[in-house]
Amino acid sequence: MNCFDPLFAKKEISIRFVSVTICLLFLLVGSTAVAQTYTESTIAILPPVTTSSLAFADLDGDLDHDLVIAGIDTTLNPITKLFLNNGNGAFTEASAFFNSVDEAEVAFADLDNDNDQDLIITGETAGTLITTIFLNDGLGNFQEKFNPSLVGTDAGGIAIADIDGDGDLDLYIAGFSGFNVKSGNLYTNDGTGTFTEVTGTGIDVLGSAAAFADIDGDNDQDLLITGTTGTTLNNVSTKLYRNDGQGSFTSDTNSNLIGSSSGAIAFMDMDGDADLDLFIVGYASGAIPTSTLYTNDGTGLFTQVAGTPFTGVAIGDIAIDDADDDGDIDILITGNAFPTAVTELYLNDGNGGFSLLSGTPFSGAVVSSVALRDVDGDFDKDVIVSGLLPGAGPGGFLTKVYLKDGVGSNVNVKETLEKEAGHLSIFPNPSNRGRITIGWSGSEEKVNGFTIFDVSGRTLIASQTPRILQGNRITVDTASLKQGTYLVEVYHDGTVSYGRFVVANSN
Repeated sequence: MNCFDPLFAKKEISIRFVSVTICLLFLLVGSTAVAQTYTESTIAILPPVTTSSLAFADLDGDLDHDLVIAGIDTTLNPITKLFLNNGNGAFTEASAFFNSVDEAEVAFADLDNDNDQDLIITGETAGTLITTIFLNDGLGNFQEKFNPSLVGTDAGGIAIADIDGDGDLDLYIAGFSGFNVKSGNLYTNDGTGTFTEVTGTGIDVLGSAAAFADIDGDNDQDLLITGTTGTTLNNVSTKLYRNDGQGSFTSDTNSNLIGSSSGAIAFMDMDGDADLDLFIVGYASGAIPTSTLYTNDGTGLFTQVAGTPFTGVAIGDIAIDDADDDGDIDILITGNAFPTAVTELYLNDGNGGFSLLSGTPFSGAVVSSVALRDVDGDFDKDVIVSGLLPGAGPGGFLTKVYLKDGVGSNVNVKETLEKEAGHLSIFPNPSNRGRITIGWSGSEEKVNGFTIFDVSGRTLIASQTPRILQGNRITVDTASLKQGTYLVEVYHDGTVSYGRFVVANSN
């Protein structure tokens, strides 16, 4: 249960007292077992969709998780809609002029380096495939950014990272650019959200899922893609490409990863050894739903973990986060587990051993998406799932929110935090891009410094350099942090603000 994520409490007290308070709160949480129970929300009314995608960010500066949802609704029409969170987990639809898309993928990222979350949309609209970028003005108002080089794509994935070390976020977009025409395109960013396609990359076009991660510890972003090499699910592939640090990629011919298609990819340090391990879901050869976990030896050589408890799924999704607040990364999956469908949460024992959390009320779904986010502001991670109940028509489309009901010490932590005068936010949280943006309510125009600690209280990053702000936020480089949970203090004139964030995929 993340008692500081994504909200912060702000104290008009001494820095030393804040530090002690944070440590005591975390010792209290860490020493008490917390029941993992979930209840379907009755106030989060969201459109049921399938072939869906979900993306969360604080878009209007009120320090909660807003949502963009895309897919096919029960009228069999495509939608892409923006919903603002009321702070308690109820959502209100907001006016937004996004392309309505089927076979959708949506993602938030700061594409123009102005410290807010912009939106990328891929999918099919009125028979046309699109890849479109909308830039945020910082207040949740979006304007389309003209990007003629972006290839229209659907039924794939979006991977975001700074591949060439120039301080902005680049893209790899996988999917299909026509009927049974696979697509995989690498784009570099000029820093303003204008992208140029990189040609001659040597990257195979597989058309399914993609993810960036520093798999070999050389401080650049490598690329993993999955998909098919032919026209059937007997020709599936998983390819790993290593980055030279300048954005040029070379195929890793020693990779022994099982071929996969129509699935999803997640990198995480599951066993606490400071490298990124790998989890993949999708169809293996012969259209067999598969969920496969790999350990990394630190050089990017992956070994399959035998005897894992995961249900094999495909045409689904993965979400990772510390769902039970014990300092490690847990795994949520959804998808087709023929002849049924599942949405399941697996808890990590800290050493990379996972166990299924039983008794959850989650609806199983196919062509589905999942997320772990604190939507109701009670400092824990709730579950959101959208998709299609197997064998059902439009009546089986769903988007459901399941609220986590924490008990024990977390109630006291929550009450303590709610007594404080203000709140702050960190995005993205979990972070996997090497930097975070910290924002807060109020009108402070100057920050005197900040400190980032691990949960034991050890100082990892500190800055006492005053900053003059443009708006109530700062951006902090977290590229040196490995996967884990961290505390942050921000120092204003006479004020200390503090909070918590998770690094889910270190650089």
